[in-house]
Amino acid sequence: MSDFISENGGETKSIFVEESIPTIEAELKKVIGKGHVGRARDIDMTIGVLKEISKMKDYNIVNDSFSKINSGHLIDLDKELQDITSIGPKISSFYLRDLICLYELENEIPIDQLKVIQPIDVWVKKVAQTIGIIEDEDENPEIIRDAIFDACQKADVSVIKFNQGAWYLGAKSFDVLIDNLENLKP
Repeated sequence: MSDFISENGGETKSIFVEESIPTIEAELKKVIGKGHVGRARDIDMTIGVLKEISKMKDYNIVNDSFSKINSGHLIDLDKELQDITSIGPKISSFYLRDLICLYELENEIPIDQLKVIQPIDVWVKKVAQTIGIIEDEDENPEIIRDAIFDACQKADVSVIKFNQGAWYLGAKSFDVLIDNLENLKP
């Protein structure tokens, strides 16, 4: 990958061009996939993202995302991201949620668009079910997303922070918490 990055007065600059994609893909196939780390579909996703980036004026997906978010097109951006090979609602939502959180844009997003930044995975489902937001973790992700969004709105809790916290709790310490929940009661 160092062939696609140049140093320019201490500032790293991409020299990526669309014609580089086949070379990048060939290099990735040497280290990702069967018999290596990762899966072949990881290459497909990476190449899909690079193809999208190659269409951008400054080759910067974050700047492009900011522009679309700031112009009120978060839902369109979510759909565009999901058009990239191997990126579905969960990955798109993770990216958008973390981007919006990192740059503290949650209060800038129209409330009706905040639902798209709720990645729903097994951990978020388990936490939502355990605390009574949903009854069945096998519900459709859209129904779970709506229930979490509504519960956060009623409790005046950041939907981003709830989602991040639920994921972290579930992924890192869910079983420990549940096993010791009784001990926490006064």
